[in-house]
Amino acid sequence: STSTPVKTIAKGLSLMRNGYPDWLLLKKGDTWTNETFDYLGVSGRSATEPMLISSYGTGARLLLKVSSTNNPDLIVIGSLGTHGNFLALMGIEFYAYTRDPSVPSYSPTESNIDGAYFIGQIGYMLIEDCKFSFFRINIALELHDNASPGKNISIRRNVIVDAYNVTGGGSDGILTDFTDSSLLIEENLID
Repeated sequence: STSTPVKTIAKGLSLMRNGYPDWLLLKKGDTWTNETFDYLGVSGRSATEPMLISSYGTGARLLLKVSSTNNPDLIVIGSLGTHGNFLALMGIEFYAYTRDPSVPSYSPTESNIDGAYFIGQIGYMLIEDCKFSFFRINIALELHDNASPGKNISIRRNVIVDAYNVTGGGSDGILTDFTDSSLLIEENLID
């Protein structure tokens, strides 16, 4: 709660319970550098009671800056099975800052880093009002190893920009596989 905040994202994630509609809220206007949601191994309760990772307060969208030396992927959500399901990500800027050639922290030798990378079984997921920039793949739904297709997935009103691959291979703003016809990609800016 705002009366008993914790210092790191890792500590906040450790308090989230699998199968509960817990919330992890970060203060708007804050910048978190080299902290990630690496391997979120928990899920919400249902599509009507999802786990929420978002922000609170007023001000600019909170900024999460990561580099490949910190973690190969910003968010690895789930594993084969049910972890990473019934989840909502809202109002967060995810930024691979050492891959942005317009800033002093740019490193031309920075290796590829993926943004939100989902691999577990998904029965419901919402990504809304977020920004993803300078990853190799900004949002990846690599669900092909699951028993059934991902469903009820909505990617809405996000800014998804500047994906590139340093080794000359492919890059994607959004990569999806093994999802059913309920996949919704709506009102995003993708460049």
